[in-house]
Amino acid sequence: MADVSSAAALTAHFRAYVRQLNQRLPSTLRLYLAPRVTYNGRRMSAESFAALASPPGATVASEMVVADVSKRLLAARMEVELNHPTPSTPVVNSADASPLESPQSDEVRRGSSTSVEHIREHVFYHFDEQWRIDEVWSVAEPRPPSPKGRADKGRERQERRRLSIPSSGLEEYRF
Repeated sequence: MADVSSAAALTAHFRAYVRQLNQRLPSTLRLYLAPRVTYNGRRMSAESFAALASPPGATVASEMVVADVSKRLLAARMEVELNHPTPSTPVVNSADASPLESPQSDEVRRGSSTSVEHIREHVFYHFDEQWRIDEVWSVAEPRPPSPKGRADKGRERQERRRLSIPSSGLEEYRF
């Protein structure tokens, strides 16, 4: 059982859970998930929830976290990056416009690529007496990838400051 006695400890516990999601180690996820998790009103096993929370090819990061230990609640804005493989196309020799012949496997000779989808998810987590996630409320929104420019990073910092939620604001949320 986790030793959670402050908002900082709950946040650290949650970030450890996110690391385990990204490593996809089912044996360690049971330390963070109750045997049954309710997700947006739907009851499911911890394994089903873990598969839903981090599908193959996904990378999950917590961007903003607000915790209330007394209510066993944590709110987070999550960034999810989904890498979807796209059908591969044969590598073609431009001289004769036919697929290159090679002793390599078809998989190696074919070019492959992935499409990347970015999702921002706003999530509330409730923890049981053993500090395992037992209830989750989530709303997701598709997000285009942000350009990697200096001006964009400045806007992102301003947005984070503007969206900072004081811990006293948690009393408004009733579940």
